[in-house]
Amino acid sequence: AASDVYKRQLLSDLDELPFPAWHLLSVKKYEERCAYMPVVTSRGCPNGCIFCVATKFNHGIIRMRKPEAIVKEIQSLAGQYDVNKIEFVDPVFLFDKRRIVDICNNLIKNKIDVKWQCEARVDQVSDDVLRIMKNAGCEKIYFGAESGCQDILDGSQKKVTVEQIKRAVEMTKESGIEVNIGFIL
Repeated sequence: AASDVYKRQLLSDLDELPFPAWHLLSVKKYEERCAYMPVVTSRGCPNGCIFCVATKFNHGIIRMRKPEAIVKEIQSLAGQYDVNKIEFVDPVFLFDKRRIVDICNNLIKNKIDVKWQCEARVDQVSDDVLRIMKNAGCEKIYFGAESGCQDILDGSQKKVTVEQIKRAVEMTKESGIEVNIGFIL
């Protein structure tokens, strides 16, 4: 039944999963159409926004891959498939600041020349992290602002303020990273 998917046991160590089987598709054709190759670095979200399925599917738990495994996957994409654009498709990529700094430092240290974009919450961005992200190749951040009205943000249990949205956009632009914002209509 459909409700059974919500009761399934969650895999606690995401690094046990193999890398996607990119050899089974034409990476170049995929890249031509989508521009960015998707990389998943975590699953779940602890925030509980009422409109989002991530909480329901993952029981409000976030599970994250280790930075070394993520960088190894990116090295594989860049080396084997000549991929130079990555999209981190996690809804809360910036959830753990130390992990993001480790990922960025590893990309820089290993001289992995990829441009990338990510999704993030406005309450998880900071000047110091934006600086290292820019140096590691980040060119765009997608913020799920959802609304510019505090009453709607509160009603959807987003747990952010309009001021946090404005500040996150300002900081990101000042860092030289492009901003995309999503709204619920």
